Amino acid sequence: MTSLSLKQKLPYYTPNTAPQMVIMTYQLKKQLKSLWKLTKERHPGLFPRMETYILSFYWKTWRIEYHSRIAKKIMHNAFPDHSVMDVTSNYFTKSVEESAAEYEAAFQTMHSLGDILAQIVNLAILRSNAIDEDVVSLPSVLERIKNTRKVYDPLESFKSSSEFAYISAFCNTIKHRKLLEKKYPTAITSNGDITEGVRFEKFQYNGKWYNPIFGEKVTKKYFKGIKALICNVLKATNPILSNSN
Repeated sequence: MTSLSLKQKLPYYTPNTAPQMVIMTYQLKKQLKSLWKLTKERHPGLFPRMETYILSFYWKTWRIEYHSRIAKKIMHNAFPDHSVMDVTSNYFTKSVEESAAEYEAAFQTMHSLGDILAQIVNLAILRSNAIDEDVVSLPSVLERIKNTRKVYDPLESFKSSSEFAYISAFCNTIKHRKLLEKKYPTAITSNGDITEGVRFEKFQYNGKWYNPIFGEKVTKKYFKGIKALICNVLKATNPILSNSN
């Protein structure tokens, strides 16, 4: 049976078949493709497992965009042609809840990218001494690779970043404690742009307060930062994989 290329296994289909792969930056795609090729050529025994992580990573980024797009569409449909909406109506409340649910799904998928990244680094750096897949986490991998500073430093930067810290606090709060209060405000920024959408309100997690934020800002600005940090980790990981036997 002919082996398929990475591109053939990814969601690069025609528009009438499936949505196009989006929000995957050129540099991030380049690093993931390099990881796929290096593992296949130099560490074939690890390849099936690594390929699963890479494909999962690609599809998770697609799902983040998908949930974000649906979240915006729900509220857009609630205000057709910029019509006036009764914000006390059940329909409005239902629309806000549905949109918030889509953003929550996007945030949770974004949070899980940290777990996938930990699996990738664990396998690429530790290889035959890799931690068992069932117990891999960012802290456990960081502990095991602390002497490999070229990878440890960018991975620690990813874990401790303000973007990932917010996502972690948000997801742990709604998973283990409570759903967050949300509103649908409209604001005019300093440059005159109108900002509106589902906004998650201020909350506290493990003694730290997190400010209110629009769901769309997280899936755009925060996710952009997270992708850049992940790219830095892969840029440090791939050369080590390339030079190993």
